[in-house]
Amino acid sequence: MSTTAIALSRAEARELAVAAQGLTSSTTFSQPLDVLTHLGALQLDAIQRVDKAHRLACLARASHLHGRQNIDTQLWSSAGPATVFEAAAHAVCLLPMTDWPLWTFMRHRIAHVSWAPAPDLCDRLIRMVTDQGPLTLRGIEAESDRRSSGWAWSQAKQAAEYLVWTGQLICAARQGAQRLYDLPERRVPAELLHTHPTEHDSLTALLDKAARVYGVATTADLTEYFRLPRTAVTRVINDTGLLPATVEGWTEPAWLHPTALEHTPQPAPPVFLTPFDNLIWDRDRTRRLFDFDYTFEAYKPPAKRRYGYYVTPLLAGSRLIGRADLMRQGPVLHVLTMHYEPGPVPGRDLVIAAGERLAEQLGCEEFRPGEG
Repeated sequence: MSTTAIALSRAEARELAVAAQGLTSSTTFSQPLDVLTHLGALQLDAIQRVDKAHRLACLARASHLHGRQNIDTQLWSSAGPATVFEAAAHAVCLLPMTDWPLWTFMRHRIAHVSWAPAPDLCDRLIRMVTDQGPLTLRGIEAESDRRSSGWAWSQAKQAAEYLVWTGQLICAARQGAQRLYDLPERRVPAELLHTHPTEHDSLTALLDKAARVYGVATTADLTEYFRLPRTAVTRVINDTGLLPATVEGWTEPAWLHPTALEHTPQPAPPVFLTPFDNLIWDRDRTRRLFDFDYTFEAYKPPAKRRYGYYVTPLLAGSRLIGRADLMRQGPVLHVLTMHYEPGPVPGRDLVIAAGERLAEQLGCEEFRPGEG
């Protein structure tokens, strides 16, 4: 491997990043699972001001996808070998089942955390799922003195999450919006359940996945994508086969995935991105790459919001050109406010194109772009 760093301008880095994310007009994903497999993870979030985050990430990358619930039914399954599982990766995410073995080392690490629940409680919950079959949180808490509410978790909820994070239970299906807790041996294909790669091999594989999806990234960027242990990443980064690179204006050296230069990047059609989209997961990288400073303001008091409640960045070509506070209300998708980035104001046609596409995908009858 050459030790000469490949020099990239910021414009080139942006084009590579957008293409690597599968956001260009030349990218074709036939199913939501294809999107998930490509990205390695889809962040889960309950806010439905427009739609749930994982659905919006899929819709942004596959213009032909329609039907909000259809995406869920194609990802989660209620019986037989599962195709996905939920776990703590970048955040609480949906992961492709093919990657189950790669997370063995992280499950082992989590098993030794200081906040691990009492072993007898964990054993009791595992027995319940063994005897009764898959259970929702309500079923898990059936014998508990306290029910969870929001972030106020009961001891049973804490234990159930710990068991999921350590792989002793699995969430690979949902009953409505509720997780179903099950035994891994019921849902994980045997060849994956009994595959145990080393930590080194798992880390190099996950870093390769992160680099493939980012195109070009620093070591810190790659670490943050799946929130891997930084010291462990530092030990193995040179074994990944990634190419050294520099990016104009970046103070840290970067890594380029070998596949990033294989195809001529195509411009992205205008598209609204969920605040939880993989392209903008890392706010520091988003600033370095796009000169776009983004904060999710939904959890701020209304008086302290600058741009709105559910503000979605507008991607066009290889630039984030603005941000819209979107709301789906019945059959109509609204732009409540629209703010453009500094510079010449883009044509309103870009907002309309992005909004009409999303409205159609969501099954809305109308898109109202507002007056911004």
